Amino acid sequence: MPEAPIAYLAPEIPGLSSTFVYKEIFLLEETGIKVEPFSIHPTAVPNGNEKLESLAGRTFLIYGQGIGRLVRSHLSLLLSNPRRYWRTLRTVLGDARSAEGGARVAWGLCYRAVLAPVLAREMMRRKVTHLHVHFAHVSTDIGMYASMLTGIPFSITAHANDLFQRGYLLDRKADRAAFLATISRFNLRWLQERGVAAGKLRLVRCGVDSREFAPRPHSPRNKPVRFGFLARIVEKKGLDLLVDACALLKARGLRFRLDVAGDGPLQAQVQRQAVTAGLETEVRFLGAMQNCHVGEWLGQLDCLVLPCRKDSAGDMDGIPVVLMEAMLSGVPVISTSVSGVPELVIDQQTGLVAEPEAQSIADAMHALIEERPEITDTRIWAARKLVADEFDIHRNTMHLMDLIDAARASRSQPGSGHTGMAVS
Repeated sequence: MPEAPIAYLAPEIPGLSSTFVYKEIFLLEETGIKVEPFSIHPTAVPNGNEKLESLAGRTFLIYGQGIGRLVRSHLSLLLSNPRRYWRTLRTVLGDARSAEGGARVAWGLCYRAVLAPVLAREMMRRKVTHLHVHFAHVSTDIGMYASMLTGIPFSITAHANDLFQRGYLLDRKADRAAFLATISRFNLRWLQERGVAAGKLRLVRCGVDSREFAPRPHSPRNKPVRFGFLARIVEKKGLDLLVDACALLKARGLRFRLDVAGDGPLQAQVQRQAVTAGLETEVRFLGAMQNCHVGEWLGQLDCLVLPCRKDSAGDMDGIPVVLMEAMLSGVPVISTSVSGVPELVIDQQTGLVAEPEAQSIADAMHALIEERPEITDTRIWAARKLVADEFDIHRNTMHLMDLIDAARASRSQPGSGHTGMAVS
């Protein structure tokens, strides 16, 4: 008989800003594991991508199901197991009363609890035996209450914004989950400092497909040196710091270029900043770049710079995937000492690490400009090896599935409970 399916829940499937989610689904299905995808929101899919169109077509949307389906889901669960239904309701009210974040978070929890029976009933209909949830905020709220309503165990992968800016009830969520996986050792320490039991935590890297990126045969060694930035232009990506760093480099008499790929709410502001700093010749804004063009663009760079920072709301990056893609492509990288980034960009070994301030970023760029090619090349190969060894999505997806299998096996044993294992 085929193995019982698992469910995946995320804010958007297939989400173009969270490609690792749908890539995990595809990899699991390649190994014969049946995955039932659930998405909170609908998402746009690039025209002509048949694989993503097919995934989008079979993904069940939580929002927008209609009042009729919502009422039927509640009634079905209430009548089939009233004790479990009312116990879940009491838990929701207790969570709402004690959740940090005030009335907005409390009302959000209640709203998502109202939606949870739609997911619960659909998982039961599809005979799901485990639910894995990406992101520890909205999607985990719905998944957690659906798990309580059905008895189907769930697990979580936490990333960055869902912890640093929207991390409420994390200790309770971890306690109720089979395990809480996260992408960096920094996150593991951060979670434990906030009361999450170490026995519930797992390290599962967010990765890239090593097969999709081949190192370029020769570094371009442009004159002037060509730096690149690729990210959404928001505060935590630090593009304003990079523009200030470029102004410092120009003041030192250094010749360079910076290509800025990406768009976002701060784009116009940073463009004005570059003009004010007199960097019209040095800094070029390319706008949003389609994924299919990223590899070719990376191959023309002497270095990718991503000056991550903590923003004014407390949000910060986890470990940006674009750094992994550059490293696999043989492109030197410069980033900052924020969050889990130094676990990937190890200073002087796999890249250069600056502090999230213009002077330090400028110093790292200056060092790269004047560095001997053989030193740069040594770091390039060390960087590629680290990504392939530790951040490969195939290896990490199978590790995640091993954890899910262990949780399912534990649940199936008579008298077993959710016993935690050591952090791995």
